[in-house]
Amino acid sequence: MVRKQRVPRLRRLLGIAVWVLLATALWFMQTLSRSTTSIVHVPIVYEEMPGEIGLEGDQPTALDVSVSAKGSQLLFRWMKGVPTISLSMPQRVPQGGRTTYNVGTIEGGTSVNAIAQQASMLYEFRSDCKESLEIMDQFFQKVVESYRAMGVTVNVELLGLRPCTGNVDPAKQEDLVTRCSKVMTYYTGVREISTGSASTDCNIPLSLGVPAVCFGGYVGHKGHTRQEFVELDSLEVGPLVVGTVITEYFK
Repeated sequence: MVRKQRVPRLRRLLGIAVWVLLATALWFMQTLSRSTTSIVHVPIVYEEMPGEIGLEGDQPTALDVSVSAKGSQLLFRWMKGVPTISLSMPQRVPQGGRTTYNVGTIEGGTSVNAIAQQASMLYEFRSDCKESLEIMDQFFQKVVESYRAMGVTVNVELLGLRPCTGNVDPAKQEDLVTRCSKVMTYYTGVREISTGSASTDCNIPLSLGVPAVCFGGYVGHKGHTRQEFVELDSLEVGPLVVGTVITEYFK
């Protein structure tokens, strides 16, 4: 009698297990046929970064991308694995002076899955050294010509040309920097005023051999980013620094 009771119980348990498996399989098939949204974690790897170039701030190591597709497509992609985004910068900037380059905007295309018939980018390179600026220009022209040789139409429009430092008297330039630094120290109390070379509006007078400096009448942070901000308290001292530098220059 014990054996007879066990057999029906096992059958019932097997039957329940089969129904559960069938229900799971049916649910899985329906899920694969439905459109669903999933968060894909895409890692970022930085490669071929020149040793003399440093990255400021915390660089992103991954992107979380929201993807909407059929469940079967998401499963297929998951099985293949998510490819890594590799960012490389094999082109090294010239050693002379300070040289920078940047792609500010990229535009083009009509849809996320359509090959763009036309695309454009806003590219800029700067340098305070004439030789380095020429090297950057030559490299840019070579890249453009390499794509033209492959039959790609590439149109280049020059939006602006910022010249480099010309024949400026080093003694007069240093004297101007020292005078400005002393004024800043007088009003702010900061003894060590950091200075450096950069490409600014001063390039115009400097290219003509006229000593020039560029500084702000405020204290700010995260410059050239959308998070740039100014310390409001510094606006009380800033105008005094600017005004004194101007009046002292004409004495």
